[in-house]
Amino acid sequence: MKSNMNHAERWFAPSEAANSVQATLEENTFKLISMRQRAVHNVGYVWEETRDLQERQGVQTVARCAHLLEMQAAIAIGCSTLFVIPGQQPFMNAERQRLVREVLVSGTVSERCAALHKLVPFMTAEYEQLLMTAGEHSGIHMYVMLADAPLIEMLPALSDLEQRMEVLQRLAAETDDSYEQQRLHQQWLKLKQCKQWLHNVFPEPMNISGVVPEWIDMQAEALFRAEKRAHDRGRDVRISVLLPFAGGEWKQHAQLVRTAAEQIRCHDVKRDLPLVGVWLHSGISQDENSGLLRDMTEADVVWVCSEQVNYG
Repeated sequence: MKSNMNHAERWFAPSEAANSVQATLEENTFKLISMRQRAVHNVGYVWEETRDLQERQGVQTVARCAHLLEMQAAIAIGCSTLFVIPGQQPFMNAERQRLVREVLVSGTVSERCAALHKLVPFMTAEYEQLLMTAGEHSGIHMYVMLADAPLIEMLPALSDLEQRMEVLQRLAAETDDSYEQQRLHQQWLKLKQCKQWLHNVFPEPMNISGVVPEWIDMQAEALFRAEKRAHDRGRDVRISVLLPFAGGEWKQHAQLVRTAAEQIRCHDVKRDLPLVGVWLHSGISQDENSGLLRDMTEADVVWVCSEQVNYG
């Protein structure tokens, strides 16, 4: 873990730590959780969810929110640290499914990047709304989980895929242009892969980011563009990016976030906060024994919570 991981106490000074709070909330409202700071050998400081109401030192209450109304409610009761985990709405609503499907069925990298580029303005606008709301209040720190969605729910219907594959085969047979034949064949192979995704049953739910690495790059670009707009409009916005841990994909995704931040922010925004962290949903002791935490060399901070992220 990088050396700045050992300065987690600087990001959460004792004066900021709140008493542990446990609350029973109605369905579809934000969830209050308490996070305890602890040191892990060879790693540094991590924050893990705790339900021990007697423990006070190093415990901070945070609110886990899925949309704007939950954020507003959490801020209203005094929460200054928010986990913002956007669901499919409005980020992945029906109006944008066509663009997402265009990304998934693109046969080449250039086609996929062009389709992703079309999504950036929409996602930027959604993030900007969240950041402008939080920025109305001083001292709010948002840990933002980049928007994602289950792959199976974003793919075109099987009948649509098969129809497209038949059209591509016919077009390839009718052209004498070798480059065009190759392009059509690449699209056909991608549609075939989509069919396999529909038929396969994954042990863990597969999200878009698991098969389209550029999805993280697009999301990070949208978030940092929204952050810059909010700052330009005088909002006090403090954000860090959270990424769900996904095996070997974690380091690649973290680097994409850092690159996007460097390209968009330049030197306009000073940062004394962690830029990118990882979200774990298993016990610290188990991860220590497996050496998992020691492999997270790209993380500025690690959060360990008891529940998996649900984008549904």
